[in-house]
Amino acid sequence: MHRVHHTVWGAVLIHEALRVQEFSMDGYRATFRDLYIIVSINKESDGKVWIHASVSRRNRKTPTHEDLVTLREYALPTDCVAYEIFPPKDEYVHYWRKGQADVLHLWTCAEGRVTPDFRGVKGGI
Repeated sequence: MHRVHHTVWGAVLIHEALRVQEFSMDGYRATFRDLYIIVSINKESDGKVWIHASVSRRNRKTPTHEDLVTLREYALPTDCVAYEIFPPKDEYVHYWRKGQADVLHLWTCAEGRVTPDFRGVKGGI
């Protein structure tokens, strides 16, 4: 079950299992078990509204695939396609400092799917 938090750019979902720590104009910060989750929604440079969700672990180690699945299930709409981005090297944004937790990110376009449906690819993906 989800609640809704209304922001400047639209609504973001909050799963009932998440413990919200703080609301902001563009999203919220929450915890779930040993995970820290941040969700925001903004209009990006392509003119579209995107939802960004990030996850880090209390022990500061890199989140696992299962942590990303939890982030996907609890912080993003269930009917969206979520993306983990690997940009060209010259577009990397890396703010990590010694002692800071590793963070993984997912994005979804709030205005609809921006990739083809790959289920028809021969042999699947």
